[in-house]
Amino acid sequence: AQEKGVLFGELEDIKKDFPEIQKMVLECESSVKQNDAGKLIRDQLKQTIILYIPTLMCIKREYVLDVILSEPEKSAALKIFVLMAPNSRGIVTINFRSRQEAAETFCTGQVFVNVQEGAELWLNEIQDLNQAACSFMWKRSVVEKDAILHWNICEMGALRSTSDMQ
Repeated sequence: AQEKGVLFGELEDIKKDFPEIQKMVLECESSVKQNDAGKLIRDQLKQTIILYIPTLMCIKREYVLDVILSEPEKSAALKIFVLMAPNSRGIVTINFRSRQEAAETFCTGQVFVNVQEGAELWLNEIQDLNQAACSFMWKRSVVEKDAILHWNICEMGALRSTSDMQ
């Protein structure tokens, strides 16, 4: 799929060879009004992950982003963009999980989804953190004309978990 234009990785690596993707990310981010919680989270984020599926591309395999909190008192702070070009198709799963049962960890992030005209995305999001973990997520989607977004969310763990979704 990468040979056909699919991009999956960190923004820092992608923007060198594909400056148009960075432009899409900035446009996507600026098109969504962030409330105070979104701004607070944005200031804590350390890493940006991009999945871009180009026009007319139909991905038959699932893309998986597995975020594992494995050490006590560690945190994950991610910004995730799923960008579907016009008339593309794809399946994406984002896992947020922790390995140690009683480890106090914190997971925060922003998830931006842009499904352009005629595209279809199946997005599965699973949060399976331990009982001592905390999670705060801020999620936004833009679904254009004749596009379809199936966003399935399963939150199974955590001491505290909040999702602000629009």
